[in-house]
Amino acid sequence: CVHYTVSDIKLIFHMWRHYNFARMRKGKDHYLLLSNLNYITWWSATQSLVILLSGYLQLVLLKRLFHTDPSRPRC
Repeated sequence: CVHYTVSDIKLIFHMWRHYNFARMRKGKDHYLLLSNLNYITWWSATQSLVILLSGYLQLVLLKRLFHTDPSRPRC
């Protein structure tokens, strides 16, 4: 039969409480990382779309800038 003293039981409860707090912190950090991943993914996709649209807009504006009338001679 194993006999535990009061100090042993206090130590066991202290370790158990510390383990539970660490486990809760780990779960909180995991969900925070998932939330940040979702936010960063959408923000990156939005920025990529803005970059592509601005490139297309620059192309259209440059074409319009150098557009010539085909009925007039170029030289």
